[in-house]
Amino acid sequence: MAREQALVAFLRVDPTTVQLAPGWTRDVRKIGHLGTGEQKVRIASVEDLGRSMPLLRTSYVATA
Repeated sequence: MAREQALVAFLRVDPTTVQLAPGWTRDVRKIGHLGTGEQKVRIASVEDLGRSMPLLRTSYVATA
C-alpha cells in the first residue's frame, strides 16, 4: 500500500481571517498538536505550494 507524502506546516495565521479548505487547511486552535501555530496547512503538490504562499508569507511576517 502506497502512502501519500505531504509537507505539513503549522502557521501563525488566525484561521478566522482566511477561508479554510478541507484537506488543505485546518483550524488547530482547540486540538492538541506538536508545534506552534493556529492553522495547519498540508502541502502535497506544487499547486498546494502555490496557493499556500500567501499564508506562509503572512506567518513569516507575524513571527519576524
